[in-house]
Amino acid sequence: MGFLDGLTKKGAEISNSLQESMNKSQRESKCKKSIAENKNKIEQAYSEIGKKAYEKRTMDEEVMTFISVKIEEIDKLLKENEELQKEILILNNKKKCPNCGAEVDINTTFCPQCGKEQEKIEVEPFIPNGKRKCSGCGEIIDDKNEFCPKCGTKKEVVEASKAEETVEIVEEVVKNEEVIPEGKRKCSGCGEIIDDADVFCANCGTKKED
Repeated sequence: MGFLDGLTKKGAEISNSLQESMNKSQRESKCKKSIAENKNKIEQAYSEIGKKAYEKRTMDEEVMTFISVKIEEIDKLLKENEELQKEILILNNKKKCPNCGAEVDINTTFCPQCGKEQEKIEVEPFIPNGKRKCSGCGEIIDDKNEFCPKCGTKKEVVEASKAEETVEIVEEVVKNEEVIPEGKRKCSGCGEIIDDADVFCANCGTKKED
C-alpha cells in the first residue's frame, strides 16, 4: 500500500509540475504578444507625429498639443512593456539588476556582475486544481480540508445565504427591467405596454396619469 501511495503522490507531483509549466508558457506567450502589439502602437504613434509635423510645416499650438498626447501614449505603452518584461523574467525565475541590467536568479541577494544588493521579489506560488492557499500560513493544501494541517487555520467560507440573496436581488432587477419602445408607455394599472397617446388602457381601462 505504501508503494502504491508513493506512486500516486509522485504522479500527482508530475501532473502539477506539467500543469504549472503549461500555465507559465501560456502566460509568457500572452505577455510577448502584448509586447509586440504595444511596439506596433508605438511605431504608429511615431509615424503619426512625423506625419503631423510634416503636414503642418510649423510647430504651432495644435501640433504641440497633438505631439504631447502622442508622447503620453508612447510613455504609457513603454511602461506597460517594461512591466510585461518583468513578468516574463519572473515566470522564468529571473529578475533584472537595477544597477547594471544583468539578468540574475530571482532569489539572488547580490548581483554577481556588479555586487549591487537586489530587491526581494515575492512570487505567488502555483496552486494546482483542487488545492488552495491557507490564509493563515500560506501553505498549499487540499481545498477539501476544513482546517490547515500545518497551522490549524479554518477554511474561509463565503456566507452562501448572503451570496444567494445578492444573486436573487440582481435577477429580480433584471427581470423587472423592461425596454419600453419610443411612443409607448406602461399602464399603471395592469402593466401592459400601450400607446402613449391612449388616454385609457385598452386592457384594463385605467386612465392615463397626468
